[in-house]
Amino acid sequence: MDWLELRKKAENFWYYYKWYVVGGIFLLFTILAGITTCKPVKNMDFYMLYLRDDTPNAAQVAQMEEWLSPMVPDLNNDGVKAAKIMGISRSNMWNGDDSAAMVVQVNSGEAVLYMVSDIAYETLHTNGVLQDLSSLGESAFLEGDRYRISASGILGEMEGFNQEETSFNLCIRRIKGTAFEGNPKYEEQEKAAFEVLKKIMEKEKSEK
Repeated sequence: MDWLELRKKAENFWYYYKWYVVGGIFLLFTILAGITTCKPVKNMDFYMLYLRDDTPNAAQVAQMEEWLSPMVPDLNNDGVKAAKIMGISRSNMWNGDDSAAMVVQVNSGEAVLYMVSDIAYETLHTNGVLQDLSSLGESAFLEGDRYRISASGILGEMEGFNQEETSFNLCIRRIKGTAFEGNPKYEEQEKAAFEVLKKIMEKEKSEK
């Protein structure tokens, strides 16, 4: 095949297929741009349920994740400590008091460590969902199955809680004697929850 024939074939191809080529190049650049600008998704090490009486504020939840993450163990051994907080409301805009979301999280949620309002705490405490925390040691804010984190003043480290009117408690969901017992995922989260809560209590004592 001589040069003139090759050139003619190329011109013929371009005439009929140029828009396909242009479209393909545009699509390729779009994909490459998406890949380079996408942030990698964190593999979470630890989960905490944040249960309010009203709707959680997304900015407050993000601030809490940033505050909590350095205290959690690197369970997936990826060199990054990452905590995920599930913020849910105990009520909804249509019916007022509504424990459905709370029940779902208690029955099948990823979290074992809970930060809950006083009202939500009473519900969980009455139904035997929470476990005793006395093994964590002495603290003026540790009462049976809850650590009164709002009363401890620790939350004041976060700007989003400076004007918070609701009082919160840290609790650990009971694993032994439940459907979660023997499940490595929940038992690992339980062990981590005790470690995290112990670190929070140490912060409380060091700031006195």
